[in-house]
Amino acid sequence: MAQQEVDWITKFPRVPVHVAAWPGGKKVAVSFVLFVEEFGFGQGPVYRPDLAGRSPDLVNENFRQYSLSWGNLRVARLFKDLDVPLSFALNAEFPRAHPSEWKELRGLQPNAPIIAHGMNNTSHMLPLGRGLDEQKNYINDTLALIASTTGVKSTGWSSPSVYANSDTMQAVVAAGVTYTIDGMDSDIVSQLNTPNGPLML
Repeated sequence: MAQQEVDWITKFPRVPVHVAAWPGGKKVAVSFVLFVEEFGFGQGPVYRPDLAGRSPDLVNENFRQYSLSWGNLRVARLFKDLDVPLSFALNAEFPRAHPSEWKELRGLQPNAPIIAHGMNNTSHMLPLGRGLDEQKNYINDTLALIASTTGVKSTGWSSPSVYANSDTMQAVVAAGVTYTIDGMDSDIVSQLNTPNGPLML
């Protein structure tokens, strides 16, 4: 299979990781991730742009609120009932912004790995273009907040709105992250060799 030797975004060396056998003799591995995101009232995805100018924007806000009050919980419950493993890509600000929703969600999936997903998805995203140190600080703050509110030290990363650059990949490795789900351009697992160490994609 074709696999680039240099990552097209970061320009860092990238090599495929060949898996000789998956557990249970399975031929394919699939990872399901539920994105648990904080937008803030009146912010976030716009599903009906033609109605976004209204005040209040009931249609778009109702779509967003549905995910908080019902959608996330329905998905978590479904995966529990089907006994299918699920991971959370968690905005660090979500548990404090929505404590009762987070408590119920975590109760349904107490062992779901938590992938750090930045602070939030609108007003506190990665400081792209402001240098490696700024990103290191942001990522360390994200990981620290998730650890303090969930008790979990995340080893996975997903950039808010999947918006990252080469500094991001170096910064997450420096923070102790071992894998990212930002790399969505391949069917196979690969290793990105950053100046700060390897990162699984």
